[in-house]
Amino acid sequence: QVVSGGTVTFTIRVTNTGTITLTNVTVSDPLAPNCNLTPGITLGPNGSASYTCTLSNVAVDFTNVATATGTPPVGPNVTDNDDADVDVTGPAIVIAKTPDSQQVVSGGTVTFTIRVTNTGDITLTNVTVSDPLPPDCDTTLGTPLAPNASTSYTCTLSNVTVDFTNVASATGRPPVGPNGTDNDEAGVDVTRP
Repeated sequence: QVVSGGTVTFTIRVTNTGTITLTNVTVSDPLAPNCNLTPGITLGPNGSASYTCTLSNVAVDFTNVATATGTPPVGPNVTDNDDADVDVTGPAIVIAKTPDSQQVVSGGTVTFTIRVTNTGDITLTNVTVSDPLPPDCDTTLGTPLAPNASTSYTCTLSNVTVDFTNVASATGRPPVGPNGTDNDEAGVDVTRP
């Protein structure tokens, strides 16, 4: 798996499983040209060679096929191929804190509803909400958040005496790549009748 725009790394191992030496052993990998092995090498019986190669800026899923070819002393070339699947992910998370604006009499209590949604295409783990002004709104989800799934909860802040704009941030960890983050704000207007 790789986050869209990221780099994938492959390890390619070529082995001569026959009983005679192969010359001009090459690897062709059309979708990942850095994985091509040219010029060819020589591999004795049971000999092998391995190397790593990369492909950057990967934006779509694909199946990568590498083909090894070797030349025996007599007869036609021998060949084999192997494939590797690449799954491009797009982790994303959205937080909504409501109401966007509310009034409270000085000294009163405000209530917020926080909804966290996985808008990406891969499950997120260690999903946390950080909300510095009302610490009761901080939370860590106990279970992973699947794609298109959401969860919501309410939280309160008591003894509110001054206006403030409250910002809640959500973070979720995908299997690979950086965490997904988002934030949303809600304003509180304190009145003094």
